[in-house]
Amino acid sequence: MSDAAIISTATARHLKQPFPTSISLPDNIATCALEHFHKRLDGNKGKPKVGEEWTVYAAIVATRQSKDGDKLWVVSCATGTKCTAQRENGYILHDAHAEVLARRGLVRVLWKEIQRNQSSTATVLNDDDVQQDFPSLLVPSAAHEDPHATSEIQCPAVPKYRLDPRIQLHLYISDSPCGDASIYSIASAVTESPNESSLRSNELQYTGAKVVVSIETGVSLSDCGGKHQLLHTASKISQHNVNTTSGSPVTAPTTVVAREESQVLGKLRTKAGRSNLPDHLRSTSMSCSDKIALWGVLGLQGGFLSCLLNPPVIPLTSVVVSRDLQATKSSEGKKSHQGVALERAISSRILQAQKMLRTQNRENTLVFACRHVPTVHVVSAVFSSGKAAMRDVDSCRGNSSPIMPSSGQKRKRESGRCRPDDSSRTKSSPCGIALDWNQTDHDVELLVGARGIRQGKKPKSTQDFQKLSSRLSRANMEKFAAQLLPKPMFEVNGHRSYHHIKTQLAKDYSNCKSILFEEKCSPFSGWVRGVEENLIVHRTN
Repeated sequence: MSDAAIISTATARHLKQPFPTSISLPDNIATCALEHFHKRLDGNKGKPKVGEEWTVYAAIVATRQSKDGDKLWVVSCATGTKCTAQRENGYILHDAHAEVLARRGLVRVLWKEIQRNQSSTATVLNDDDVQQDFPSLLVPSAAHEDPHATSEIQCPAVPKYRLDPRIQLHLYISDSPCGDASIYSIASAVTESPNESSLRSNELQYTGAKVVVSIETGVSLSDCGGKHQLLHTASKISQHNVNTTSGSPVTAPTTVVAREESQVLGKLRTKAGRSNLPDHLRSTSMSCSDKIALWGVLGLQGGFLSCLLNPPVIPLTSVVVSRDLQATKSSEGKKSHQGVALERAISSRILQAQKMLRTQNRENTLVFACRHVPTVHVVSAVFSSGKAAMRDVDSCRGNSSPIMPSSGQKRKRESGRCRPDDSSRTKSSPCGIALDWNQTDHDVELLVGARGIRQGKKPKSTQDFQKLSSRLSRANMEKFAAQLLPKPMFEVNGHRSYHHIKTQLAKDYSNCKSILFEEKCSPFSGWVRGVEENLIVHRTN
């Protein structure tokens, strides 16, 4: 039987027909993602209130080569802007940003495909499976299929799969991802008088993501404006080196992040949060810019899934971002500063990390690194409820927009592009609800982003958190690993900790990750690793 799937009539309803060659692939990817949001996710369930709220929308879009022309469809998608530092045995999603949820949705799809295959005698791609609404992403793998792959890597005794060679995966995002990619020059309108206004284009958009201050990241206190800018966060790193203004290291008891008077470019950052948050409530999740760059090196699959893949990576082909209408043009010509920031934060760092791994000449780790550098694109299609789009609406209402002067002056707020309208002064706010959808579950799951759980009564016990946990939570995702990975790893007293299993089963993957986080020449050196939860993994069979 061929490993190629025949798209059934049911499947075709959800696939965008062969895209016009007159339109670029990035534009088609954006159109596919946006049409999916407005048509497939029908109604207002979990969506931001029109004209009042904004959110970030992200989707994993697959393109598939076929004789009738390339087709594309949404594999998983999500909205979300919140994160939390709270932990509860893996039941809470620490990071509910759209990009992270969309990627976790993809991982769930891959797990369920493998589960379906191992629970039946059918191949992963069954030509007669008319109940399958979407094409499968995986095909059976053999070591000889890839000259770089080897069957002697993690878990050699279990069946291996690989991404269908005809399929590529792309990440669409409605706004530039938080962190370094969102620091770029924007045109800010300043109202000089009721009758006239002038434009200034030397303002840097303020990311809000906090820069990590350490010797490893190369960011010092003086870079941030002094010791008064420092903030602390809880992390598993008990001792952390910090650069002082004099350059000599001091030891701090926790991870140190900071606000900035003048933003530092190309550096690691944690998620945005109020500066007055207590240390234990400050999120240690890394910014989406940093995470996407890491996915570009290690793949989209994560550690556990790499045990069942050969080659052990699911590569990201491209990142497509909707245009910020206020982004200014760069001196390079057609590129906007938004596009330049995306290349700096994602493509350049991936290239630097790949070069570092090759220089290290570690063959085992190279197996776990993608050889392709994802391309980045800025497209004209705009998500009407996106952050940048609603900023323009706020601007026309006369509300403020967060910016930071490139001259190094302190951050300030400027008035909008249009003349203030006293009758409409309400500023849009981020939507507190996150939603996620994927091609195997079909239904939309609604989450309270700041809590990291599904909508419902406020939880008071571990059992409450368990009932309200998202299908994308660590606790629910590990159930796939407990069922599908080698049984001996789960037979010590009937259970083992999540962290122990992951580091032992996916040892080579974990080693590669550690190299990226610890080598001085790595762009990910100084990565903040969150507190490991004492999550116990139970095997059900």
